[in-house]
Amino acid sequence: MRDAMRYIVTDLEATCWDRERRLPDDVMETIEIGAVCLLSATGPVGGEFSKFIRPTFSPILSAFCTALTTIRQEDVDAAESFKPVFTQFMQWIGDEPFIFCSWGAYDLRQLKSDCSRFNLRFPSRLDNHINLKKEFSRLHSTKPMGMEKALELAGLTLEGTHHRGIDDARNIANLALQILPQLESLEEKGEYFRRPL
Repeated sequence: MRDAMRYIVTDLEATCWDRERRLPDDVMETIEIGAVCLLSATGPVGGEFSKFIRPTFSPILSAFCTALTTIRQEDVDAAESFKPVFTQFMQWIGDEPFIFCSWGAYDLRQLKSDCSRFNLRFPSRLDNHINLKKEFSRLHSTKPMGMEKALELAGLTLEGTHHRGIDDARNIANLALQILPQLESLEEKGEYFRRPL
């Protein structure tokens, strides 16, 4: 039997605007990284990471963004920029082995975009990724759905504030504790293949 795998369940919040003032997706910047480390597919939680990030391209948060995320202008004004926070995040994750997890593919794409913007090399080990949204829909034979709907279907209660990185990461981790053991069981039967480290 293989050693337990660590899973880094991550949720980002980023600058955003309402439909009338919407800017291209490639100018969105991460303003919060929230993450939960699961020491195995069944837990326990080994730690949490939660940091705000000061945006540089669009330093003033839109009213839409503040209302959606509850992140205040003073929260990001007092924060460090992406580069030092991302470095701290990777140090917190530590060495492999681990699998990076998020609800959908957005978080992985956003981190790649931010790394490119700040001329940082994207850590290839984050590409060892499980899209929990896709796997949840596959396991439940449903269309992909938002985290809130998935919690309801899974019989879980949404805790904290939706669209806050750390709170969403905790809720996604609760879903992951249902999803990951099933994936590991399928993997042992040769019916599921994750990317190799």
